[in-house]
Amino acid sequence: MKHIQAFIFFTSAFVTLLACATHKGNKATAIAASTNVYPVSDSMNAGKWVLNTAVSDEFNNLNLDTTKWFVQGTNSVYRSNFKGHAPAHFSTHNVRLENGMLKLQTRWEPDFNFSKQVDPKGAKYENITTAAIISKKPFLHGYMEIKCKGADASITSSFWATGSKTELDIFESLGKPTLPNKKHLETEFWSSVHDWSKNDGPSVWTNRHQLPFRMAEGFHVYGCEWDKDYLNFYADGKLIKSVTRIEMGAGWVITNP
Repeated sequence: MKHIQAFIFFTSAFVTLLACATHKGNKATAIAASTNVYPVSDSMNAGKWVLNTAVSDEFNNLNLDTTKWFVQGTNSVYRSNFKGHAPAHFSTHNVRLENGMLKLQTRWEPDFNFSKQVDPKGAKYENITTAAIISKKPFLHGYMEIKCKGADASITSSFWATGSKTELDIFESLGKPTLPNKKHLETEFWSSVHDWSKNDGPSVWTNRHQLPFRMAEGFHVYGCEWDKDYLNFYADGKLIKSVTRIEMGAGWVITNP
């Protein structure tokens, strides 16, 4: 544990694309047209996708665009009071741009100024620092896509959409489990929906899909189409799971930005 130096690499994050043909009611979200950025799952743009630049980034600049992204811990502020999954604690110095990539690092750092608070389950923040960024602009429905390489260590890499007391986990992945009986988790694409209007934000829907590769072994593209009536999940442009609002029933709580 004392030698943790784990990285999550993103070459494009929260690339949110809105389909004008099927999402005409969402004009409140700032949209800028693009003729050359389409989902990997729809490279010919049959869905008439238009890039939402307010929540899209290729991370090609020297510094992170703070008009788009909030780094958890900036000025000691933590959105939704989320300081990290204890014992890990978010730190701004674990976020940087390098060679056209966003890098989120996890470190063994026992001398860090950890919060004296405990998490909702009573666990302490200690020894480990990590990182998270959050888009500043909300959106309602669309296609979210990320090209990334997960952390090659026994920590979780994740791609979420949150808001209005709900959470859509497009994926959570454990990069390199240390326990033999958890080995399957390094190829598991775990998606879920949580209802945070209830205590502890219980999972109201979940799906586990085994990919033919380790998510931490190299770059892959992961996507999710969020429609008012269904969710479609993709890996490298291939549909791996579809669920409708009717099928999810009372678990369909993702109705707000």
